[in-house]
Amino acid sequence: MSTDQSSNQDPVPFLQELSLDPAGHELTSDLSGRAVRITYHSGHTLEQHWQTANKILWKAVDGELAGYEQTENYHAFKVAEGIYLITWMEASTVANANTSQIDGPWLTSVVLDFQTMRATASWTGPSPDGQVLHIVDQGSMKNIECDRSASTLTRYQFTQQSRQIPGNKA
Repeated sequence: MSTDQSSNQDPVPFLQELSLDPAGHELTSDLSGRAVRITYHSGHTLEQHWQTANKILWKAVDGELAGYEQTENYHAFKVAEGIYLITWMEASTVANANTSQIDGPWLTSVVLDFQTMRATASWTGPSPDGQVLHIVDQGSMKNIECDRSASTLTRYQFTQQSRQIPGNKA
């Protein structure tokens, strides 16, 4: 069992603990340099750009989040041939692109099936009214070119420098 601190420069760093079974699903860098656009049943369209073996840039390109993006540290596990589980923790996020940050933590997990080009995502974190929100959404995937030149700023720097979100505490 190893414990390490997130390498993002978050104002409130979190600890992550990985307890990996040698016989379990392997931690992989297979997704590095790849990207997909996921059109979710809810109406959101998000892109996931796996810029490196541990950095993901996600961009909202349609739906209530359109125009918002964040860079996160992630872990990817190969579940079966062409099927991956990716997971990451966000210190904060937004409910939509016109609202202020919602302090986290937000746990995000996505199962990517490159055989059927389908994704199932799960987000768990605090709602604006102080409750815990759990969202599950499914959608179709399309391979796209990976945006390696995209901003590698942390979510806080992006919010402060590139997009002034009304009501943000930046």
